[in-house]
Amino acid sequence: IPYKFFTLLVDKDKLDYNILKAAQKEWETINPYFYKDYYNLTPYTSVTDDKHWNAYMYFDKDDDSGVIQAFRQAHCNEDTYLLKVKGVSARHRYKIVDQDGVNDIESISGFNLAKGITLKLNYPRASSVLFIKPIG
Repeated sequence: IPYKFFTLLVDKDKLDYNILKAAQKEWETINPYFYKDYYNLTPYTSVTDDKHWNAYMYFDKDDDSGVIQAFRQAHCNEDTYLLKVKGVSARHRYKIVDQDGVNDIESISGFNLAKGITLKLNYPRASSVLFIKPIG
């Protein structure tokens, strides 16, 4: 979402400003992609269907980078999902950086990204933010 807002119970003695700063930094890192090419990476499901994975990505062809947001829904039994990345150049190499460090990939071709990478989220109602960065 190209905008953000925080809803806070303001108690200056209990408010963790480090969490707010981290959330702000994450948003600032993702925000430039929101007006780039958008790709839905999972089949359409109803908003009431919580038994599947949902994933989408934004990709900036000008700098050959992007961001993926993936969600394992509340009643999804599969802890892995084969995600076929779109928009990348088959001949280029990329690094995948997971914000949580779970699904990092040091080097992979765009061809293999398009064939699919396996994402893992260990429990339902989990999500992942992955950055696609060109190598070289």
